[in-house]
Amino acid sequence: MSLPWAFPEISDLEQLFAQIQVKDRIPSGILKFLDNCTQHQKFAIGCSGGADSTFLTFLLFYKFPSLQDRLVLCHFNHRLRGEDSGLDEEFVQEMALYLGIPIKSDRQDSCNKGDEASLRNQRIDFFKRMQINEGISNYFLGHHTDDIAETFIWRLPRSSTVSGLHSPKPISAYDQLIFLRPLLNFSRLEIREFLLKFKIPWREDQSNNEAKYLRNRIRKYVIPAWKESFECDLLKGIAKTRELLEQDAQALDYYSDKTYQKCKINKFIKINHFNSHPVAIRRRILRRWFTEILFTGFSFDGNESELLKQIENGNIKATDLPNNIRVTIKNGLLTAESTILIEPNIPLTSLPLGNDLFLSNGKRIKAIPLNKNNPAIQKALSKSVDESKEAFVTAVNSNLFLRSRKDGDRFESLGSNGSKKVSKLMIDKKWSHHRKKETPLILDATGNIIWVPGFPPNENWKITAFTEKVIHLTYD
Repeated sequence: MSLPWAFPEISDLEQLFAQIQVKDRIPSGILKFLDNCTQHQKFAIGCSGGADSTFLTFLLFYKFPSLQDRLVLCHFNHRLRGEDSGLDEEFVQEMALYLGIPIKSDRQDSCNKGDEASLRNQRIDFFKRMQINEGISNYFLGHHTDDIAETFIWRLPRSSTVSGLHSPKPISAYDQLIFLRPLLNFSRLEIREFLLKFKIPWREDQSNNEAKYLRNRIRKYVIPAWKESFECDLLKGIAKTRELLEQDAQALDYYSDKTYQKCKINKFIKINHFNSHPVAIRRRILRRWFTEILFTGFSFDGNESELLKQIENGNIKATDLPNNIRVTIKNGLLTAESTILIEPNIPLTSLPLGNDLFLSNGKRIKAIPLNKNNPAIQKALSKSVDESKEAFVTAVNSNLFLRSRKDGDRFESLGSNGSKKVSKLMIDKKWSHHRKKETPLILDATGNIIWVPGFPPNENWKITAFTEKVIHLTYD
């Protein structure tokens, strides 16, 4: 049986895609991210076979030749539409064969339907398995300008903050995964017009028209009416608003980080200093503080605003916080504790350069940029470094993160003959269970492990006498 689609001639596509100027269309942060990546890193494309992910696949393949040998198509079959779901998977397989790109696919065990969040989590779990089995932590997704508008409308009634309203972002991190969204300046209509012009087929998911999903209702009824009500380019304005909100959120995060260090004493918060700041700063301080001292990505379950008011009034009554959290004020200090024992866990957290970051185990970690003339670098070159407390690494970029160890983590320490599982390295050193759990892993923006306190730094980040810029990592 012949397939209901056919791809155009390769020579035609090369000429047609040459017309698209990506420098002005793809977010600059993604272009910089790709420039800073090493040549051996692989990138996966989350591909459903729909217009958006199909266009994304062809765009990356033809406009970024250096990525061609490093791309992998990832397709997850939810099995919700019977034969059509099977054809979607077959289409992506044919597209991978046509472009000469490897493909990894998986499918849901049963055909049980789920809500949008459940379906998204299934795909995330698939990506996590890919990260463990294939070592791929960078994923391209096909979100576009219409998705920004839909997300904006979807989140407004949920009392979202600035941080929630600037989604989807060009680059975001979730656990050890990095998500890249190059199409945020392309509209849904524009993408389909490109595909029609280039005679590139795609699969249309008819369930996108079903009104049972909220996002579908927004897409079908709200966005068209919204567009008709404005004479200006609504989507272009929404995309620019998202960018401005992201800049505002970054500024709030920056000043919150600085304020947090001044508010915090060990595991306590100085209440007078805390209450002297705007509520947006206090909200971020409170979230970060809870996350650090309670070893978990904490959720307030809607009680955040009320708790902030009670703290400001100095009379805390809230007792229904998750995990049986008890918050009290004593001797001018804000304290919090849980009656439930929680296994120490450090969520993926940004490590800003130059700032102290205090961990829930009472230790502090810091990343300090140095130039090549700094005398401290000689200590690293002479190998007189306490590996449990410090490391010197090449300053490839300034986007650093930390988190707890995950199953499947691999690390190539300085002078080793290749990467080994972090768990095996810790076992060989006879670390206690608690030390394994509480020791942070320092990562770059692509999810590669730079340093594990207690071991030499990553071989690929080693410094030499010719290294121009160095980052001094400390853990004490």
